[in-house]
Amino acid sequence: MQSTLNFVTPGEDGRVKFILDYGWTGTQQRSAKIELHDVRAQAADFSLDREGFILTRLECPALDYSDIAQIESTWKPAVERTVLRHTGGNWAVLFAGPNIRYSEAHENSRGTSIAAPARAVHSDLPGNFAYGLMSRQPVAEQAMHTLAQRLGHKEPKRWRIFNYWQMLSPPPQDCTLCLCDNTTLAVEDIVEGCGFFDDSAKERSEILAREADGADFRITFVRENPAQKWCYFPTMEPGEALVFSTFDPAAGPGFRRTAHGAADVPDAGATAVPRNSIEIRALVVFDDE
Repeated sequence: MQSTLNFVTPGEDGRVKFILDYGWTGTQQRSAKIELHDVRAQAADFSLDREGFILTRLECPALDYSDIAQIESTWKPAVERTVLRHTGGNWAVLFAGPNIRYSEAHENSRGTSIAAPARAVHSDLPGNFAYGLMSRQPVAEQAMHTLAQRLGHKEPKRWRIFNYWQMLSPPPQDCTLCLCDNTTLAVEDIVEGCGFFDDSAKERSEILAREADGADFRITFVRENPAQKWCYFPTMEPGEALVFSTFDPAAGPGFRRTAHGAADVPDAGATAVPRNSIEIRALVVFDDE
């Protein structure tokens, strides 16, 4: 099936400066046609160490996802158990979430700068990411507290970061999350993203005029490459989830980053509902000796 994905346009220095607002001003996103591969039938064969992602289901009682108390007491522990079951890690800490997103057809998609689908193809963490930069990650205070309690200032011998992305809305959804088969992603495809927080007191041009080295935060984007294989799991049910590799310090160049982005589902039909999803990241510790 053919669809489109949004790829960023790097500046003259090869980097992308952008503002974390609705639409991510400065990314200069352009749509490119891609072949979207339905891989549900092969779901059991996928590996976090090869393709970079797997399909799973959260084992958790029914929740009210607008209730923060239920998210904290029930959903987060269930996510931790799910991630550990699939990664084989000893323990995990969650951070950078939970973020609840809605497709643009839903009125809540403009609630925050990250409430809409992440249309620009990216792989989250900055190119220079290291364990020591965890404290700079969003919503990482509790994770840092737990890490400090268990490890002090010591870095675990073996750790990785994964994303957990779960569908909340019933099928058919109007758009979906696409993931690039990591075996088809080249190191040269990765682009450094220098992000600035929005400031209503300043013009967009003034914010983007700041030096890239003074960015408020950094992520990585991905440039288009015909060799990339883009995959999705159609008609995901509420509770079905994707776990995908975000950073593996032992993997060498590329660090097992799974590029991903939102794409419309052309054959969803007139009954398609606005996609609603929830996501969070997990730092998984395999060996802390």
